[in-house]
Amino acid sequence: MHGEPTLFDMAEFERAAVAATPWEGVPLRYVTDYHHPDDLAAAFERWTGEHGNFGCLMRSHMWHRAYFGRQDVAASDEAHELHMLNADTRCDLAEHDHSADPLPGGLMY
Repeated sequence: MHGEPTLFDMAEFERAAVAATPWEGVPLRYVTDYHHPDDLAAAFERWTGEHGNFGCLMRSHMWHRAYFGRQDVAASDEAHELHMLNADTRCDLAEHDHSADPLPGGLMY
């Protein structure tokens, strides 16, 4: 049973609402300047809020927390923290123009 076709994509309305709110955090693209891991995670969450999760790692080229299994890779002691992040900077999407800001072209850690 297929039912009635959907007239509106509610997820698209939600993404448009997110995109309409101002963003002043880490740029929503691959960056090489230092930013705190929490700020990078917030930027990646913002990008997925605007564009969705499908293909987000390759399409965004953004830093995100590295996950092995189901656990975030982070460690700390009283004085230091270790966060593992990665970014997929490979791109073969015709709609992406990286000529002004070329990507390294691999998996970055």
